[in-house]
Amino acid sequence: MSLLCALLILVSLLVPAMAAEEGVTLSKKNDTVSITINEFDLISNLSKQSEETLKKNGFSDEEIKRIKNYEDEFVKHIISINETYSDEELIGFGYTKDEVKLIRNFDKLQNSAKSSDELKANLTIYFTVLESLQYDQTKNETTVKIKYEYQWTRLPFFTFTDSFALGWNNTSIGPNTSIHNYGHSPVRIDYYLGSTLTRTDTVTSMPNGFYGTKCQFPMQSWAQPSSHAMHGTGEVSLVQSGDCNNINFHVYYVHAKLTLSYAFSILSGGLNFNSGESGVDWASWAFNVTK
Repeated sequence: MSLLCALLILVSLLVPAMAAEEGVTLSKKNDTVSITINEFDLISNLSKQSEETLKKNGFSDEEIKRIKNYEDEFVKHIISINETYSDEELIGFGYTKDEVKLIRNFDKLQNSAKSSDELKANLTIYFTVLESLQYDQTKNETTVKIKYEYQWTRLPFFTFTDSFALGWNNTSIGPNTSIHNYGHSPVRIDYYLGSTLTRTDTVTSMPNGFYGTKCQFPMQSWAQPSSHAMHGTGEVSLVQSGDCNNINFHVYYVHAKLTLSYAFSILSGGLNFNSGESGVDWASWAFNVTK
């Protein structure tokens, strides 16, 4: 199966209210970093790939057409939510009263996607240290507990199957002494219709060797009017052999449409899609939890 859009947000996490920087370091309990990313910009970047490249990576002709005409897809999205949701529901999804007025008065013949920045969805990813690195001399092991979380503001216009994952590694030690055990809670996915929580799914977080944990979930409910997976959170506890001074982490969010399921794995080098399932380029910014 191919993806219409597999937008990988490999998070270069930011300290709140600070400029972006690589290698952000956290050490204390409740330390949090976050980044906010615009969905429209991500899809715009995907559309810049050549048709040949997109086709080579498994996209159908129809999917390529939609990718290349993403601005028209956005306009259709605004028209659809105008017809589907009440003012109260739109405000609950994160739109302001002024933005709701824009939606109600949106004219596809006079308004373009580029001129409607205030209506575009943002995704914020959070990473929090719940328990800092602690070394137990008796057991000769180091433990740490992490929470990873996402939050959509406004409704995304590409909605089908998304994924949320956390990867880690420690390159300062050999493979025989790498992270040997961890506990991972199911990821809680909250579906909202406006401000109303319609359901919460407990999605099994699948272990991925020594390198991470992942889950997949439908972004939109089948019931009409649709509720959306606007928020999700998971926790991971790691146990590292020996006295470990730092562990590197990455948060991954994969945003997709059309494909009900797709396969990817977290390897020591990062996120890896099965051959032919994604033509998206991505880069990694490391951040660390240290003592």
